[in-house]
Amino acid sequence: MKGYRKLRNMVLKDLDGLKPNLTYHGLHHTMDVLNVINGYIRRLKLPKREAYLLRIAALTHDMGFLVSHVEHEATSAKMAENYMKQLGFPKSDIRQVQKMIIATKPTNPSNTKLEKILCDADLDYLGRDDFVKISNTLYLEFRDQGIVMDYESWMRLQVKFLEFHEYQTEYAKKYRAPKKAMWLKKIKDEVATFA
Repeated sequence: MKGYRKLRNMVLKDLDGLKPNLTYHGLHHTMDVLNVINGYIRRLKLPKREAYLLRIAALTHDMGFLVSHVEHEATSAKMAENYMKQLGFPKSDIRQVQKMIIATKPTNPSNTKLEKILCDADLDYLGRDDFVKISNTLYLEFRDQGIVMDYESWMRLQVKFLEFHEYQTEYAKKYRAPKKAMWLKKIKDEVATFA
């Protein structure tokens, strides 16, 4: 679709400027989410318009980290709007992308099929084999930001988050939720050993 390649190049160039202490929310995370989104597009045979809106939302959903980790979803949505306006995207497309980005905040509801797909793609790793490797990068980032103080507080936070989180698409419920439940049990078992 018109404008997507230009937007992709602009966003990737800017995301290259993310601080190195964003060990989880770096360019690699955006590319992982985009890769997962492409899988959903293929499996669901999504129409071209939905596919390109999802890809734009995936590319821009964490742009706010260029500014701050606080309320980054709202900042990301504003930045996506700015990119899309520059490239002449229709207001309806801009609004749809912004709603998808806002829905990635874990406490916000996902109302549409595309919002649910983006949310599940954003946290796809929770139910994958590379969960430990990826979650360790989030631990380092959270420790750097003072969100957690040590490994124990991180593990306790993971239990809370994994218990709270629910996948929303049929694919993720079938292929990610069981492994996520396994990781949750392992973490709970480890937390039970803490004094």
